[in-house]
Amino acid sequence: MSTKALQMRVEELEKLTLSLTEKIQELEAKPVAKIEASADKKAKASGLKKDGTPRKKRAPCGYMLFSNEKRAEVREELVEEADGEKVPPGAVVKKLAEMWNALGDEEKEPYNTQAKEMAEEEE
Repeated sequence: MSTKALQMRVEELEKLTLSLTEKIQELEAKPVAKIEASADKKAKASGLKKDGTPRKKRAPCGYMLFSNEKRAEVREELVEEADGEKVPPGAVVKKLAEMWNALGDEEKEPYNTQAKEMAEEEE
């Protein structure tokens, strides 16, 4: 290769090196952004708004009252069926949902009424 061609190739490689260095710096800066994002998520999960004021809790619905009442029973029942092995939480929730859907309106009414009363108390 001639000297001119080599010089052009060196310049081209220097440009590529510079662009790759910039990309590496951008990638190294991203984990910091992820850490900041996870801090925001923790603030939301901790029950605080972005400005630091506490969030208002919602009153539970009838289904939530039902599931909180029956969860221990259902978990024990599923553990017995699984011969004492650990039962995934999703299986418990699925069984609770099936039980709730199997209830008639009259059977759901006490839970829904209690939920409405709790909502009115919080207001």
